Amino acid sequence: VEYTNFVHPMTTLPQQSKTVYLKVKTRLGLQVPLRIWAPSDFLERVNARQFAVGLFYGLLIVTLLILAYVFYIFNYKYCFHFIGYQFCMLLTLLSFDGLAFEYFWPFSPWWANRAITFWGGLVCFWMTQLPRLFLDTSGKQGFWNESFERIAGIAIVVSILSFILNHGLSVTIM
Repeated sequence: VEYTNFVHPMTTLPQQSKTVYLKVKTRLGLQVPLRIWAPSDFLERVNARQFAVGLFYGLLIVTLLILAYVFYIFNYKYCFHFIGYQFCMLLTLLSFDGLAFEYFWPFSPWWANRAITFWGGLVCFWMTQLPRLFLDTSGKQGFWNESFERIAGIAIVVSILSFILNHGLSVTIM
């Protein structure tokens, strides 16, 4: 069965018990939710989930395109910062769900392991830039401006460190 997550078919007779052993090895904490479904229930669940996920990511992409259009037509500087935030958030969520690995970089597990930390750091960077611009903290509010600059600097460092450090340590820092 082709599916985003691992699926293993099992056959059992009614009222039959079956012992299954699963070995999972990782350097990080890992949640392994297990569910046993009847094939028809599984297909129903998959169809509903795919519809919801497609709707969610579709709305994010449409929002991103609208912001890009507004930025292009009106040169509205707030849109540029929101586009950066929205784009990085989209790639963070896609990486977290495993969809980015499945569709964008299926032959690069090295990048798939680092993408969440990299894009997450950039999300934090863009998240600090929009309020700095909107609140105009550059001259009047020194404390807030310095705080936003420090957080943005740390976020960029975390994104860069995602390439240098091993995956477990970079996730811990994030």
